[in-house]
Amino acid sequence: MVWLYYAKQKYKIVLLGTGIMIFGYTYLFGSEGLCAWWKLRAENHELKKELVRRCSDCAFRAQEIERWRDSGYLREKIAREELQLMRKGEEIYYIEKV
Repeated sequence: MVWLYYAKQKYKIVLLGTGIMIFGYTYLFGSEGLCAWWKLRAENHELKKELVRRCSDCAFRAQEIERWRDSGYLREKIAREELQLMRKGEEIYYIEKV
């Protein structure tokens, strides 16, 4: 009878050990485990850096647009140099929408 008691105890220990091992594996390497969490955390960090970069780029572009809207000289310069719409010596007429 004593050997039956020890056999049950060994069975319980083996089941408990197996359960702990399965839980540990799932906790570390499962689809929502620590490894996946670390990957998502790194990806989140990269996305935050990209967002900061794009926000600063957007702010720079907004400043550039405001400078372009306020400066007639800058509009003329862009039209002449980048868009090649006018030549030297031509008269420039601005038509503003009301």
